Amino acid sequence: LDGVLARWFRAATVLGTELDALADLVSFGVAPAVIATAFAGGFLLEAGDGPVAVRVLATAVACGWVVCAAFRLARFKHGGGDVAPSNPWPGGGRWFAGLPTTPAAGMAVVVVGLRDGQPLATTTASLLYLAMLAGLAALMVTRWRYRSQRDLSLIRPRSPGGAAVCLVSLAGLV
Repeated sequence: LDGVLARWFRAATVLGTELDALADLVSFGVAPAVIATAFAGGFLLEAGDGPVAVRVLATAVACGWVVCAAFRLARFKHGGGDVAPSNPWPGGGRWFAGLPTTPAAGMAVVVVGLRDGQPLATTTASLLYLAMLAGLAALMVTRWRYRSQRDLSLIRPRSPGGAAVCLVSLAGLV
């Protein structure tokens, strides 16, 4: 949204573009990684609680997440160069190569929200959560195509089913 507004007001600058990329890396790379490390690694618990191996693994997955998010954002910013999606999809439209960082970060932190921020209590739960994070990080750097939602119109739904989904989603939020 910030980039759209900057272009609309014709206020886009090279510095603004670079700062926007840095803000995206912090928001969708570093912040979810820190939250996930605390959530799965037990750092929110008192000192000494939780297995050390899980904390080390959580830190390694978090570092991998930040690297994958940085790579994904750089590929998006610079157009991907020679990146050709490896799962061709028929039809036109806008596509991303690799899972965008915003939905990946959203999926990573929604689990934390569902538990009201309480750290995972078992090693098994922590390992499953870390496996999910590693999978999401890997999807960010794949060459698979993901449909862009830029042309999604909530004002003019394309089908009655789309309108129903929007209404049910809004009702769920209320």
